[in-house]
Amino acid sequence: PIIYMINIDKPDNIDELQWQEAERQGIVYNEYRNKVIASLALKHMEEKVLIMTKYIEQGRQINNLLKDYQFICNDTPLKDRIKAVEDFENGLSKILIVSRILDEGIDIKNFKVLIIASGGHRFIKTIQRLGRGLRVTKEKDSIVVYDFLDKTHNVLLKHSLNRIKFYKHFG
Repeated sequence: PIIYMINIDKPDNIDELQWQEAERQGIVYNEYRNKVIASLALKHMEEKVLIMTKYIEQGRQINNLLKDYQFICNDTPLKDRIKAVEDFENGLSKILIVSRILDEGIDIKNFKVLIIASGGHRFIKTIQRLGRGLRVTKEKDSIVVYDFLDKTHNVLLKHSLNRIKFYKHFG
């Protein structure tokens, strides 16, 4: 993997919040951060982009910015999920936004850019998300991964720094 950590320093007024609310304001509903995610996806869409988020609300926020692409989550009917994954795998869709339903169990191979929109600090979840892109195919032998160095709150920053430690095992 080629991993890029993108600095996020907006909003700059949430450091006094409890961490759960800071996560909502600094990640889930962070308009600036979600616009950066959408911009990165559009920049790389010819390489096929998988955007993974933990929160349905964030997936919807990003999907509103990327109107022509699909967001699948637990609320998405199974047949629609299967079709969305098939369309993505076959190149009919260049960007797919997914909630944590794809953290485990569903195999998607043919994408070259992974955007980890969800934050977090758990080793297993980080590795599972990264593992989505590490599957080698005839079309790819590497993957570009974007994650975020969230500097808007001390706990979010600590979580980002933990993920960096995990990524160093792959670097």
